[in-house]
Amino acid sequence: MSLGLSELAVIIPTLNEVKAIGRVIEEVLSVGVPGENVVVVDGGSTDGTVEAASSYGVRVVRQEGRGKADAVRTGLKYVRTPYVVVMDGDYTYPARYIPQLLEVLREGGCDLVVGARVFGEGSQGVLFRFGNRALTAFFDLMFGVRLRDVLSGMYA
Repeated sequence: MSLGLSELAVIIPTLNEVKAIGRVIEEVLSVGVPGENVVVVDGGSTDGTVEAASSYGVRVVRQEGRGKADAVRTGLKYVRTPYVVVMDGDYTYPARYIPQLLEVLREGGCDLVVGARVFGEGSQGVLFRFGNRALTAFFDLMFGVRLRDVLSGMYA
């Protein structure tokens, strides 16, 4: 079955991600997402992120408001596809998983798919891993869900 990646847009919120944004965009394009469906939403970078992202021919827009939620809202104004993936611009989530996210959305009878990082030694600090696990457990308890990474930066 064709996953129809032309039916998918990718929103990439950024703030000073010049070291990683090229790799993120290259990988998004390499899995088959059309360049016109990639929206980089920049929150005021001063390190060359905007110029680096623009060099790939994708849409780069200035974020309205502040914070990641406003970045996503800004990006959604430029999306005309039935499916949307939001992923961080720091390459903490490989874009090669985009087709799997879309497949789960289309066949799994769900409205949202959330990516989860693998937390191993050296991936994040001990305090970050502990805090994320504690916060995830709190969300699971409060909302009756089973999440693995409540602070995930990749979801569809």
